[in-house]
Amino acid sequence: MSIYEHFLTHSDLLKLLPGLKAQTLRNWSRDGFVDVEERFPGVGADRKYSALGVIKLAAMHQLVELGVAVSVAREMTCELGPKVVTAWHLSRVSSHHERVLVWKEEDGTYTLSTRPPVGLERQNLPPAYIVLEIGLLTIEMRERMERLHLEEDAA
Repeated sequence: MSIYEHFLTHSDLLKLLPGLKAQTLRNWSRDGFVDVEERFPGVGADRKYSALGVIKLAAMHQLVELGVAVSVAREMTCELGPKVVTAWHLSRVSSHHERVLVWKEEDGTYTLSTRPPVGLERQNLPPAYIVLEIGLLTIEMRERMERLHLEEDAA
């Protein structure tokens, strides 16, 4: 399975992300917050989502659940593509997984760091920040997609 394939439907996504509501997914897709092959496919046609888009959506959903605004979460997940692609090929037992740190600045904006802080940077981290385990999220979503694909083949 390629990370760039467009093969997942709206209903597939709801199975892969059980905490995501159908109306929320429709709104996010319509408003361009979710990577889809075609935003307005026409009456009765399913939107198609790539594996990469689904993983970025899962990360975005996590951020929104933690209180990050949808538009800000979307911006953050746009930058995750290379980390997700790298993690797609990792195994669950890999000793190193990709992480992303996110924190809110005093002016209300969010900072996204795709590399772990070292030295003084580590001491200057704010008291509250979010760590997205992008590697583990990617592996988990890849495994869920593989199971979903196998279930559909068996049916």
